[in-house]
Amino acid sequence: MRSERLATFLLLLVSTTLALLVAEIVLRNVRDFAADEPGEYLVPHPILGWHLQPGAHYKAEPDGKLIEITYNKRGWRDIERTPGPSDDPRIVVLGDSFMEGFTVTLEQDFAQVLQAQLRPRMPGLDVINLGVSGYGTLQELLAYRLEGKLYEPDLVLLAFYLHNDPRDNSLEIETLRKPGSEKARNRPFLLPGDGFQISVVEADRAQERYEAALARRHSWWWRLGHVSRLWRLTGAEWIDSALRSLEEGPKPEDTLTRAQRHALELEIFACQVTPIYQRALAITFRILTKLQQEVEANGAKLVVFTVPSEIEASPAPRGLGETELPCRQDPPAYVPLKAFLARQGIPLIDLLPAFQRTMRETGTQLFAQGDAHWNAKGHALAAREVRKGLEALGLVPAGPAAAAAKPA
Repeated sequence: MRSERLATFLLLLVSTTLALLVAEIVLRNVRDFAADEPGEYLVPHPILGWHLQPGAHYKAEPDGKLIEITYNKRGWRDIERTPGPSDDPRIVVLGDSFMEGFTVTLEQDFAQVLQAQLRPRMPGLDVINLGVSGYGTLQELLAYRLEGKLYEPDLVLLAFYLHNDPRDNSLEIETLRKPGSEKARNRPFLLPGDGFQISVVEADRAQERYEAALARRHSWWWRLGHVSRLWRLTGAEWIDSALRSLEEGPKPEDTLTRAQRHALELEIFACQVTPIYQRALAITFRILTKLQQEVEANGAKLVVFTVPSEIEASPAPRGLGETELPCRQDPPAYVPLKAFLARQGIPLIDLLPAFQRTMRETGTQLFAQGDAHWNAKGHALAAREVRKGLEALGLVPAGPAAAAAKPA
């Protein structure tokens, strides 16, 4: 009897193993997986809060196909660059994940497309990309201080993302959204007061958390999950999340429900700018004033351009659920931004009308399938509109764009 049970068990074990092996072989032939997430390559920085891991490379799958993502040796989503003066014209681009562009190949990224469009009439032009996921306006200012000004650019382009830039600049909102948030500790914030004092980043704590994350990535379940397609499809994500929660311990109690937090994140698109976002915009304007002063002191010109989100641009945006946003396609929060920039003499290139027109009239999808960021067509459209805006401002020579720079 025991021998029959043992034989049955062994048969079951062998058949199960063979079935899993067949499933693994099938998955490897019909589907590949992105090896990592972009956030895994954001490493702690004592001033910026975080930056891109120098020299890193990985695969992403934003639009149903794998693409290679690489960062240069200085820790930016760009080709290799050498700081210092140059006889050739230079443009520095500041921004967040839209400018980092991890949903497209490097050649399809906004900065590279803009460079390709302008080089026929500006030989030797370099468009230097300093966009990093999650950056707010203060971090973009600090990136200019630490890296951007080293290239002695003629122009500095700042990509302004209404959806979360004001929020990222507000310690008040960050603390309310997520009590005990690591971003509140790891991200620099502008402190209240008449001066321009910046909060100290808890770099040591951030480094400890980063090293813990590295340890997880070297653990057996993480390695198995990134070798086995079957494990990746069925188990690695929730197991890694559960073990991470145990490792981090209990979190502070939320002051907001999930629905309230979601509503707060979308308040910037309300029909009237709420007091908490009025304060966030006031902080943002102080930072922009400082950036303008430093850019102009270095002999360059600051230009701001808007970064349309899918919420604003699409006739039928994803991810809103039951939320009603009647003013989402013409957010009143742009009114104080445009008024401030006009007072400061900072040119603004508004991309929203072109994005709305393109999606409404042609049905062209400008955002990645599995992501809220621009796809290759979104980057191409943004580069074309910024190029046209710079031409209209007389900041770059007018002329035909390169054929290779047409939207994908």
